[in-house]
Amino acid sequence: MARPITVTDPRHRIEQATYRRGLDARRSPEAPQTDTAITVALYGLLREIAIRSPKRSRKSRDEFLSRAADVLVAQGFDRARSIAVLRRRLVRPPERFDRLLGIEDLDGRSDILP
Repeated sequence: MARPITVTDPRHRIEQATYRRGLDARRSPEAPQTDTAITVALYGLLREIAIRSPKRSRKSRDEFLSRAADVLVAQGFDRARSIAVLRRRLVRPPERFDRLLGIEDLDGRSDILP
């Protein structure tokens, strides 16, 4: 689904609308849908690692948090606040992540971060 048109220049609005109609016609995702897919896939990977090897899970999780925090710090955000937000998103991600991964037993969810 295409995002709403956000530009004010009439010519650019037409170009943007045409571009987005083309994306819709080709069923091609935009950045927000791609970002969601990447996030859900990462959650699934970390969840699978947590189930198979709790020790490896902690190392993988800490490495991911550090790298993600590095990216946010490079964008000017506070490192501690960035890690806090990242942890919060991974401690209890939306249940839709499980549904997108095809995990039906939502009652048996295990958090990937202790």
